[in-house]
Amino acid sequence: MSLVAQVIAQSDEADRFLSRTELDKLQDFFKTGETRLKVAQILSKNEQKIVQEGSQRFWNCLLYTS
Repeated sequence: MSLVAQVIAQSDEADRFLSRTELDKLQDFFKTGETRLKVAQILSKNEQKIVQEGSQRFWNCLLYTS
């Protein structure tokens, strides 16, 4: 469950409005949205390289554990 859905669900379950702390959490989450999108784009752009290098490291580790 996303942070937004979680905060809203907790408030809804308690049958109350969002608290100041919860509103601050949501505000911080939305402020960092652009950064999170940039990170996702970088990871997506480099996914093949990340998987290949991770796989190679994994298999190299197995060679030394036998």
